[in-house]
Amino acid sequence: MIAGAIWLAAISWSAAPQVVDSVRVETRTPTWMAPPLDSLRGAPLERETVLRALEDAVGRAEARGFLLALAAADSLDSAGTLHLSAEAGRRFVWGGVRDRGTSRLRPEVLSRLSRIGPGLDADPDRMEPARRRILSTGYVEEASAPAIARIPRTSAVRMVVDLRDLPSSFVEGAGGWSQGEDPAGSVEIHLADLAGTARDLSFGISQGGTSLRAHGIWKEPWIGPLDIGAIGHGELDQDSLSRRWTLSCDLEWSLLDGLGKLHTGMATTRSAEVPPGDTAFGPELVEWASRLGASWRSTPPVPWPVNETRLALDLEAALLEADTGRSGRLRIGAEADFRRGVGPAVARLGGRGRGIWPLDRSAGASESRAIGGILLWRGWPEGSPRTPSWLQAIAEVAIGGPRSGGVGAFFEPGVLARRNPDLSWSAMQAWSAGSFAAILLERWQVDLVVSVRDDTPRWNEALLSVRAVNRF
Repeated sequence: MIAGAIWLAAISWSAAPQVVDSVRVETRTPTWMAPPLDSLRGAPLERETVLRALEDAVGRAEARGFLLALAAADSLDSAGTLHLSAEAGRRFVWGGVRDRGTSRLRPEVLSRLSRIGPGLDADPDRMEPARRRILSTGYVEEASAPAIARIPRTSAVRMVVDLRDLPSSFVEGAGGWSQGEDPAGSVEIHLADLAGTARDLSFGISQGGTSLRAHGIWKEPWIGPLDIGAIGHGELDQDSLSRRWTLSCDLEWSLLDGLGKLHTGMATTRSAEVPPGDTAFGPELVEWASRLGASWRSTPPVPWPVNETRLALDLEAALLEADTGRSGRLRIGAEADFRRGVGPAVARLGGRGRGIWPLDRSAGASESRAIGGILLWRGWPEGSPRTPSWLQAIAEVAIGGPRSGGVGAFFEPGVLARRNPDLSWSAMQAWSAGSFAAILLERWQVDLVVSVRDDTPRWNEALLSVRAVNRF
């Protein structure tokens, strides 16, 4: 690894160090390296003080790409003058990132992910943020620490990493069964880092009772030379009371070394619903919406998180056009999740919710969303319940580990909006509770959940849900 050098000459250090009367820096020292050395004038002649000044001078050079910089304290004469020297040496620039491991990420993709592309000053301080940005994708893990290597016969250096691919793509299937209710299930396919390009493709379908939802998502990591990603999303959501098509496109910025996301975008929706007391779908409603959101998580997603914090906030403003005229709608969604290891157990506290304004007679069935499912409001089948606004809390304790999985119990109380006979809305309390087991194999994760909710008629009619995920 290329690095600067700091030399401290043999200067006698007494118990009561004298003060440096003056400083003399050799004329070949670059002016931008001199300020830390000049600051020694009038300072105590202490080893730590001089060493700190030399380190600052070399650090200034390395930040500009002069990786062979030298700084030295040469001598102290009888007049109390400290003689110093510093030279920058040859300037280097980054020449990208190279992987000496087995990752399928392409070199140009690694350089874009790291944001230390060719031509930038070869500042070693860029390496740690670059490393965190690469690992935050969830595509790879690190086999050994990164290093700097010079590209032969050039003034460029590379950041050399040693990476292994993680099984970040997956196929997921989930189903739920309970006496007296229709079976519910879902299938989800996520293809990550297609051909080493950092592009992702997801699509899936889920059904619960009369509810059907299908969706597809394409993620483009960059738009031309900009470090901005693009996400296209299409969704169909329908049941016996409403149907809705949605198309959207979002621009996404990666922040905080890849753990934070900021996105903004536009969406258009066409929906229709069955009016109260009727059996046929009414006229179509067209919607145009703009949205803004932010999210942050402390670590990349893993099957069995032990210590994790996750926060998300989404805002949407929509203009609705129908045969009866125009109207507006504001929507907000939020999520907070905290997991902490407590001895052999993992404690989890969190909450999630969605709200719309105005919540009045104009909020029809097409405004409602399904909040059930094995990973969401456990105890409620996929596609149930459906409501335009809800708030849910999560309390959970689990025992296990990231290699084998484990077992746990949860309690999820909540409040949701319920439609009244006069078409107004009122708040209804609800809860679900149960236990779960997560089994982690080499490529498989199997989740088993047994749960009940506040309206479960008998305990033997508890909901059994099974989820299996194959990662590759």
